[in-house]
Order: sequence, then structure tokens, then C-alpha cells
Amino acid sequence: MSGSADESSRWSSLQLDALREVGNVGCGCAAGALARLLSGRRIESELPASAELGPDAFGRLLGTGAEALWVAELDLREGLSGRLFCAVPPRAADELLERLLPEGGAAGTALSALSEAANILASAYLDGVAALTGRPVVPSPPRVERRRAADLDRAFMESPSSGSVAVATWFHATGDHPFRACLVFVPTSASLGDLFSWLRLSA
Repeated sequence: MSGSADESSRWSSLQLDALREVGNVGCGCAAGALARLLSGRRIESELPASAELGPDAFGRLLGTGAEALWVAELDLREGLSGRLFCAVPPRAADELLERLLPEGGAAGTALSALSEAANILASAYLDGVAALTGRPVVPSPPRVERRRAADLDRAFMESPSSGSVAVATWFHATGDHPFRACLVFVPTSASLGDLFSWLRLSA
């Protein structure tokens, strides 16, 4: 998936291209962190896609239909405000847990392990954003639960001030047991303007 998932936009194509490049750089850093978590497996990233938030925005960006994903949500503090999501399909989460936990780990331990993995990936992603913008971004601890794309769309529709556009990047590990995960960056409208200013693009 590449390009914009929404044809109509209040932002220019140049600005959305810049936002997707932010996602590309962030996921490049996260891919390195994921490779270490998966014992050196090769990680490949898809091209980022962007969409203005609205009905079915996450549905189009994630493309997972009604499947319930493991989703870690982190609030962004300092530097930028907004949210970052790490979405992992159940099969991929199982593979990750096989590498992170001893056999027979308790459910609470599994949730903690997924939270820690999401924290590692999100921190690496935000390190890439900071390197590009020169502004460090501090995330909250992850909140992890099973959610569908429609649940995320509903949450943003109920709180429209929490963001205006999202950029999503899927990445996967090659091999006999493909691993897939997606990072979705959702800056608030105010922070999006700041981001474009730091990138020398007027909002």
C-alpha cells in the first residue's frame, strides 16, 4: 500500500508526501529494532499510506477488515502531540511471544511482553522522527488491547480534535513464518502544523 488513501485533503500533496516520508524514516528505525527482536530476521517495509481521519480511515489504512488486532496505543508528549499505534495481527503476535516468552507464559506476562515490544518499536520510530525534525518526542507507556480498525475509527470520530490525518506503514519479516505489523502515526492538527513548519513546509 502506498500513497494517499484519501483523494480529498486539506493538506497539499507536498505536505502529505513529507508526512509519508516522516513515516518512512520512522519505520526504517523501527524495522531495525524489530529485526533485533526477531533474532536478526530480515525486515522489509511497505511504502507509507496517509488518510485524513474520518469514517473507515483506519479500515483503509490497515486493510484488516473485521479482524481483531493486538493494538498498542501511545500518547505523544513533548515535541509533538498526538498518538502512535502499533497494530499486530494475532498470528504475528503469537510468533513474537514465542521469541520473547518462555513456553507456557501467563496471559498477564504475554500482555506485558507485547507492551514492551510495542514500546521498543515506538521509541525507535520516534527516534527517527526526532532525527528528521530535530525535535525529540516522548511517548507514554503503551496501552495494549484487542481492537478492530472500526474501533479506532469510532474513537477518533468521537474525538475529532485528537487528530486530522494518519500515516501508516506496514512492515514484515521474510521467512517461512511471515511476521507483519503496522505503525500508525496520528499527530494532532496543531502538531501537524508544527511538523510542516520544522520541515520548512507551510501549513
